[in-house]
Amino acid sequence: MKKDMRYWTEEEQEYLQDNYGRVTIEYLLKNIDRSESAIKNKAVRMKLGRWYANLEGVTQNEFAEALNVHHGTITNWNQKYGLPVRMKRCRKSYFKIIMIDDFWKWAENHKNMIEWDKVEKHIFGAEPDWVRHARDASIIAKNKSVKKIPWTKNDDTKLLWMLKQHKFTYSEIATELHRTHGGVKRRISDLGIKLRPIYRDNHKKYSQEEIGCIVSMYQAGHSFQTIAKKFDRSEAGIRGKLERMGFSFNNRVLSKKEMEEE
Repeated sequence: MKKDMRYWTEEEQEYLQDNYGRVTIEYLLKNIDRSESAIKNKAVRMKLGRWYANLEGVTQNEFAEALNVHHGTITNWNQKYGLPVRMKRCRKSYFKIIMIDDFWKWAENHKNMIEWDKVEKHIFGAEPDWVRHARDASIIAKNKSVKKIPWTKNDDTKLLWMLKQHKFTYSEIATELHRTHGGVKRRISDLGIKLRPIYRDNHKKYSQEEIGCIVSMYQAGHSFQTIAKKFDRSEAGIRGKLERMGFSFNNRVLSKKEMEEE
């Protein structure tokens, strides 16, 4: 029986899964008694990645396709946010290449810019542990997103009724109508309604533990809506607190300015 027709042992599969995306095909050939085609075919069947032959890096167009973004977005990330892009020569032509290791290092500090729920698992091979948490956070945020749901007459009637009660906050109205804080605020403005929800008691101090969790959750990819619900605070309050601490939000990246005096 040819060696490429043999069943893969559990040890071989575990080794391939652990090392795929971390070492070259030449290294795998030395440590697995299989042919190059057998390794590549097994990697495809195990869904370990799409471009194993280009393990060290992928072209900018392939990279954009994998992340489900326009190639111009990649150029923007490179020019404004420092995504490492290298030039590689092939015969007489040059190609823009994103090295996978460079990308993972960059992405850890810019994870909120990427819609991880749109990125196929292991499309670049082995993924850092934090990617799973970022992908879960992105899915949660998308599941709670209601921006594309049209407002109905019943929604408007209920919104007006709740405002007239003078006892509901933005958060309570948003939850009841399955909207975001910003969505409710925009709808009130669009309808020309003069009434406003009552505001939460914003004098409740944040503990250091709360602040640390809020920053960690946002950096992990959670939305303000998810964070606000967890801490029973308003979305605007959460965002405002971070801004008062000196954080700014540019292209969904949390960046720290000089700390302001509280």
